Amino acid sequence: MLKLLTIIVVSSGLMFASDVLSEGELLAFLKNSLSNEKNYGLKDVKLHTTKEIEYPIGWRAYFVTLKFRAAEREIELKDIIFSDNKMISRDFITLKEAKSLKNELLDKWNENIQEDDK
Repeated sequence: MLKLLTIIVVSSGLMFASDVLSEGELLAFLKNSLSNEKNYGLKDVKLHTTKEIEYPIGWRAYFVTLKFRAAEREIELKDIIFSDNKMISRDFITLKEAKSLKNELLDKWNENIQEDDK
């Protein structure tokens, strides 16, 4: 009975671990989805950090920097991608206030970067 219980606990832990979106999976998805554009080329994607968000429950924010080549110049864009390990979303907007969760988090992230540069 103890062996069976141990197997169940270990296998459920492995199933939960496999549901977590890995850094490599996220970066591969972004590279594949953005590298097919004709007007610009994706040069690099860097994942800075992740943060579990309060709402919607079960979603995480992935803070990334995207570097593009466009018409002989490079463009660097800081972005946030949301995922619940099944779907990816670019933003969440509240219906009542029409507030963007992405913009709110980007503002805080940019403030932290500016403070770090001082």
